[in-house]
Amino acid sequence: MKTFSKFLTASAFAVALMAGASSANAAVTFDLIDSAALNLNGSEGFSATITDDLGAFEHTFEFTLDGSNLTNTTVGTIQLGSKDIDFSEITLDGFNLTQVGADPSGENWELLGTVLGAGPHTITVKGSVLGFGTTPGATYTGSLNIAAVPEPATWALMIMGFGSAGYMIRRRRVAFA
Repeated sequence: MKTFSKFLTASAFAVALMAGASSANAAVTFDLIDSAALNLNGSEGFSATITDDLGAFEHTFEFTLDGSNLTNTTVGTIQLGSKDIDFSEITLDGFNLTQVGADPSGENWELLGTVLGAGPHTITVKGSVLGFGTTPGATYTGSLNIAAVPEPATWALMIMGFGSAGYMIRRRRVAFA
């Protein structure tokens, strides 16, 4: 009897582990950020589709930059059927994205003009899936765009160019007056 009890306890534990692992793996499908494509093309998308679970979630997307870049990040969702994603917080290396659009038409968040240095970075998306019915899932997508930060010498040349153009315009006005 004692052996049978141990067998039942071990079997129940194994079934619970397998059920937890399979539902966690099958519930979310990710499209992660490809760092090589981001650094090469200057733009990369990411997304998650939550197919089974309702309730709170937290997803992390990691990427690496080859150099200092000016970044723009947007994340959005559209309610499809009876399931919806409501974001509670989205951050890029601790910088908060700002909500610029709200449900029912879709929730949109963005962070514009943030300078990130070379190395690893993280986007964290927190929220909840709400709804009911047989709708297959809820999806959100994001876009990360980068542009090289101009070097100080480039800024100096631009300022000198604007100054020279301003001087020439002023000089012409004085000559005709």
